[in-house]
Amino acid sequence: MLLGSLVFIAVMLTYVMFMARQAMLGFACAMFWAVLAGYAYTHFVTPWVDIYYYLFFAAFGMAIFTMIAAFGLREKREALADKEMDEEEGEEEPAYYDEEAESKKKVDALFDTGGEGAGASKRRKELRERAERRRTGEGRKSSRARG
Repeated sequence: MLLGSLVFIAVMLTYVMFMARQAMLGFACAMFWAVLAGYAYTHFVTPWVDIYYYLFFAAFGMAIFTMIAAFGLREKREALADKEMDEEEGEEEPAYYDEEAESKKKVDALFDTGGEGAGASKRRKELRERAERRRTGEGRKSSRARG
């Protein structure tokens, strides 16, 4: 009777934790799986033959799994909560820190390479205009007219 109730509580807590995506239930799940593992450990008599022996390792593994899963659910919830809070404040930042975009911004600010001709030299502007004319086909028309 005690074995059945421990298994039922541990399985139902784990099911509810994943269905409701509530990381707070992870601790309770891990505790019940650990209690079930302890109960099975005290009841097995012969290793490799008794069902309690296998139940001990399965329950202990589930205790570890639910601890890690609760941590994974918590991280996901924090990212969503941060995003919702940023939207309420009017700031819209990415859910993750984009190091590549930040480094590009710093390089652009340092060397003034950003934008179409923002602070670009006269030579750079001429080269970009000539390349644009070549892409659009304007350069060919003018060279045919000359030749």
